[in-house]
Amino acid sequence: MIKTKYNAKISIDDKEFNVVVSEPSLAQRKELEIKASEQKAKLDELSAINLQREELSLEIANKEKILSINTELLSTLNAQQKAELLKENKSICADILGLKKQASKLSAQLKSGDEINAQFEKLMEYKALMLVSGADKDELFALIKERGIAFSTLWSELNEAVLKDSQKK
Repeated sequence: MIKTKYNAKISIDDKEFNVVVSEPSLAQRKELEIKASEQKAKLDELSAINLQREELSLEIANKEKILSINTELLSTLNAQQKAELLKENKSICADILGLKKQASKLSAQLKSGDEINAQFEKLMEYKALMLVSGADKDELFALIKERGIAFSTLWSELNEAVLKDSQKK
């Protein structure tokens, strides 16, 4: 038998809620996909920024290693060689500073990930409002908001309850 509605029992601090979770219709699925695609694009952008930041970090570490080696070499060189190596070190230090500034800007851009988390939670709440029903729905949602429970956490629990209900024979 194919089911499109599942009974779920959710417990929060010894309080049980009986709700019904529906499979999304084709129209609902498309609506959720459209809302999620906006976040996916932003997430892809943040992943690319994170990759750039990691590459900069590797480049900074490499330049710092070269600087360290050059510093060790200073004691073995004559005056002219030392002057050339010190000029190189100065240039490397300037490069490192520039790279660190770039990495800092990228890190600031990554902080917009908090915005994505907030949007994701709104999407999970929207999905819950769309697909969860039952006599205890309003009381469950009120308690979730009161306690500051993430709707993504609710969906983890709901998915587990749906799986149990779907496996019943």
